[in-house]
Amino acid sequence: MDITEVDHYVVLDLPSGEQGAKLSQKEISKAYRKKALELHPDKRPDDPNAHENFRKLKTSYDILKDEKNRKLFDSTRKITISDLDLKARAEAEARERAAAAAERYDFVEKEELRLARIAAHNAQRMAGRKHKEAGRKINHGRARIRAMRYVNKVSRSISSGKTKKEADRILASYSKKKL
Repeated sequence: MDITEVDHYVVLDLPSGEQGAKLSQKEISKAYRKKALELHPDKRPDDPNAHENFRKLKTSYDILKDEKNRKLFDSTRKITISDLDLKARAEAEARERAAAAAERYDFVEKEELRLARIAAHNAQRMAGRKHKEAGRKINHGRARIRAMRYVNKVSRSISSGKTKKEADRILASYSKKKL
C-alpha cells in the first residue's frame, strides 16, 4: 500500500489535514483500539474483507504511531494537496479562458449579425431613395407635359383671337394642377 494512496487519519476515523497533524500519540492509539474492536476479523466472521480491512487499519496505525513515518506522511500529503490545488487552479483558469473565448465568439457573431442588419437596412433605404427619385422624375415629366399642354392651349387661344382674360383663366387652371 502506497503512503499517498490512503489517508491514514481517515482509516482511524480521525480528522485529516492540519487537525490530524496536531493529534497526540495517545489520541491516535485510542482511535486505533476503538476501530480495531470494530474491524477485528473475529468480530466480523461474515465479512470476506475483514482480514484485509484489519490489515489496512494496522498499517495506518503503524505509520501514524512512528513519528518519522507520520511526519513523512503529513509532508507528502501537504505536497499532494498543493499539487491538487495547482491542478484545480490550472483547470479553473482553463475553464475561464474557454468561457472568455466563447464569450468573444458570441460577441463577434452578434456584431456580425448587427452589421448585416445595418447593411440590409441601408440597402432598403437606398432602394427607397431610388424609388422616390424615379417618382420625382415621373412627376417632373408629367409637369413638363402639362406645361406643354398649357403653352399649346394659350398659343391656340391667342391665335384664335381670344382675349388676355381667357389666357389668364387657362393659366390659373394649370397653376392649380401644379405645373
